[in-house]
Amino acid sequence: MLSGWTNDAERRHVVRLVAGGDALSAARGALAEVTGEHVYSVQKGGGGSSAADADHLNALCAEGARQTDAMFDAPPDTPNALRDN
Repeated sequence: MLSGWTNDAERRHVVRLVAGGDALSAARGALAEVTGEHVYSVQKGGGGSSAADADHLNALCAEGARQTDAMFDAPPDTPNALRDN
């Protein structure tokens, strides 16, 4: 999910559901300013897990931790609702 301000003459705030990395890059580029981004992971159910699935899950967890660390490490004068509450 990606949210931000459009580049249109009539600037507006939009929220978009984007699937896939290439589509996400394109959606980011179409916005004047990105105000929010949240990654959801939907995986096919059933059966066992493979090494590739485990690698994907590990990468997803590491990215979530990186984003959280960046949010808490932001300069004190940066608005941050989670840290400031």
